[in-house]
Amino acid sequence: MRFQSLQAWLEWLESFHPSEIDLGLDRVSEVAGRLKLDYNDSDSPTVITIAGTNGKGSCVSVLNHLLTRSGLRVGSYTSPHLLRYNERININGEPVADHTIADSFKRIDQARETTSLTYFEFSTLAALDICQRANLDVVLLEVGLGGRLDAVNIIDPDIAIVTSIDIDHVDWLGSDRESIGFEKAGIFRPNRVAICADLNPPKSIIDVAQSLSANLLLNGRDFKLTDNDNVASWQGVNSDKIKIIINDLKLPSLPLGSIAAALQAFQLLPSSFAQKTKTLLVDQLASLTFMGRFQPVDVAGRQVILDVAHNPAAAFNLANNLSQLKIEGHCLALCAMMEDKDTAGVVEALSTSFDRWFVADLIGNPRAKSAQNLAEVICQSLTSKFESAENSAVSVYSTVEKGLFDALSSMKESDCLIVFGSFFTVAETLKLMNNKQHNLLAELAVIGNVEEIGNE
Repeated sequence: MRFQSLQAWLEWLESFHPSEIDLGLDRVSEVAGRLKLDYNDSDSPTVITIAGTNGKGSCVSVLNHLLTRSGLRVGSYTSPHLLRYNERININGEPVADHTIADSFKRIDQARETTSLTYFEFSTLAALDICQRANLDVVLLEVGLGGRLDAVNIIDPDIAIVTSIDIDHVDWLGSDRESIGFEKAGIFRPNRVAICADLNPPKSIIDVAQSLSANLLLNGRDFKLTDNDNVASWQGVNSDKIKIIINDLKLPSLPLGSIAAALQAFQLLPSSFAQKTKTLLVDQLASLTFMGRFQPVDVAGRQVILDVAHNPAAAFNLANNLSQLKIEGHCLALCAMMEDKDTAGVVEALSTSFDRWFVADLIGNPRAKSAQNLAEVICQSLTSKFESAENSAVSVYSTVEKGLFDALSSMKESDCLIVFGSFFTVAETLKLMNNKQHNLLAELAVIGNVEEIGNE
């Protein structure tokens, strides 16, 4: 065995392939064949593949939540992770053990012979290998980038879902929604179900589905979810093409399109698979939480919300969630972003959401945008929105830790801090909050307890 520990495997994988991204299916398909990964026989689990610019993880989370609580054995593969690599591969809602992944990596390493694989390709093969050995009913596969040439696409899904189509990863997917839609529609299969949650799908999505004679279900036409004060109604069709209406749903703070598509996919599973009852949906959906997606946490009595929003579409969704939160005090932002993201678009979407910004550098991340440059973008946006805006509304920090501490220290009981901008930003914040040896909470306690702060 090349390595004994999962950590050693991961460190090796990070530098094994010359490119972080190397789109194409030839290499990964060849290794999958040697591993005898076969999801096409009669005993194979139902496969649901999810692509999209935003909301993929949320869609997987909703499906996983409902399916496992229906008594099914479910495997899921998502990326990236926030705290531990194991988050990427789940069996029945629980991350698999280190040794399970390490053993799979060993099998892949032996099967690949001289073929070079990227970190993501190794991860995808491991997920498929582990899920195939787990005697599952359903496997949920989240596309990493695009769809057509993503490693996940070596498996033919029974149901393919595209959650949303927006401009992102232009160097790989194209600079317009039609090009990006074509790439994401690459997960569709002939004569099988294709679901699109985007309310304004590009023509390329429809064209690809028609060319494959796929059974395309569109949000707003074939299924829809309406939400009034967080009590919602969903309607769509079941596997027998019978119209289904479910009222009085209480929704989690996740993208509506992702929830709507997940409910539609859930209803299309064979009747023997799930308790497709109103009670199940109403009772179970409301209890769903998803790490890093409008996730509320308490830090020494301060209200904090974590959200991985990192492009304009996700930022608009975050702004909408905040508008419904009805924060009594000030709303503060802790933000750090990647250089290749549409920073101006993200800031524009949230420019009226915050009373003060705390922006930080992400130390050791070569892809990160400098906090100073991010602050300049924010100040320009604030100046264009508010004639009286001052640069003092934006504070710059050399680390997320320093920005987090200052933001929390300045908060009163009625205030709320939103941490967003990148998976890396949320992950760093979670690590700081979860590290019991860290003195962050102790230092905050010295400043004053929540009652004293709230009464200042």
